[in-house]
Amino acid sequence: AAREARRRTEIAQQRDASAALKRAKALEQQRAKQFRKQEQQERKLAQMKKRELEAARAKAKEESDALRAHASAEAQVLKAKAEVEARDIRARVEADANAKAMEESQAKAGAEAQQPQGEAKREAEQILQQEAECDSNRNEAKVEREFVGHFLDYEIQEAEG
Repeated sequence: AAREARRRTEIAQQRDASAALKRAKALEQQRAKQFRKQEQQERKLAQMKKRELEAARAKAKEESDALRAHASAEAQVLKAKAEVEARDIRARVEADANAKAMEESQAKAGAEAQQPQGEAKREAEQILQQEAECDSNRNEAKVEREFVGHFLDYEIQEAEG
């Protein structure tokens, strides 16, 4: 009878242990399921954020490219205008210098007929000096055009990045 009671006790303990193991296994499976579900949600969220980030980067790149293209176009327009203005200035300076030289030449020719040779030499030197000044004005206009051209080239390069 004692043996039977011990045997029944062992069987009851084994059933209790088995039931406890089954409950523990069920809890572990439930936790694993929750963990997988949470992990899947986090993965979906990360993928969504990644897509949003990629879309934002693409949009920013498009906007940047558009701004660069616009700035480059504006710089090229400004450069073209500056070149036209520089040509106009050069043409005016050359025309003014030629007209002034012609007037002075005609005035000198008339004066030379009336003046002694010493004064004619002095006036010839003055004419040469004035022509040098005209050349200086031309050189200044040329330097200004080159500066504007270099500046606009730099601006175009900066805009093109």
